[in-house]
Amino acid sequence: MTDLPDDLCRSDPDASASDSFPDQAFRRDIAAVLSNPSNATMLETLCMATGLRFAAIARVTDRNWVTCCVVDHLSFGLKPGDELLIETTLCRDVEKSRNEIVIDDVFSHPVYCDHHTPRDYGFRSYLSFPVYRKDGEFFGTICGLDPEPHRLNEPRVRDMMRLFARLVGDSLDADP
Repeated sequence: MTDLPDDLCRSDPDASASDSFPDQAFRRDIAAVLSNPSNATMLETLCMATGLRFAAIARVTDRNWVTCCVVDHLSFGLKPGDELLIETTLCRDVEKSRNEIVIDDVFSHPVYCDHHTPRDYGFRSYLSFPVYRKDGEFFGTICGLDPEPHRLNEPRVRDMMRLFARLVGDSLDADP
């Protein structure tokens, strides 16, 4: 797996200074996630515990998917401030439904086996859990993927992901 095709993403080389970035709120959200070093540790732990080689915390709206923090052992190519086209992501489904998605192997998954997203991004295993601010507002997702199948649909993995999502959300409103 290497860099993403240009038709799937928009890159913001300097999220803190770019005028083309969606808005200042996104910059603040990225800064809030990056200011907590525990978020990168959670993503590394997610990868170690599941075998997935890519994990991210993303700010997700009905129109945007923006990387806030990432651990990328696949050379996927995303960095904080990079944006994927929302219609190319499964996090869009999480944003709409507010439900988590867990896929051990997309080839045998009843809902996502024919979905364009795994094919476009080249993954077989995937998970995405909603992140909420303390006031209950949807923020985005903590997600992970890998081109190989992994056993993710297990209570210990789901519980870990729910805890991580809650920790991310709680840290968003913490005083610096």
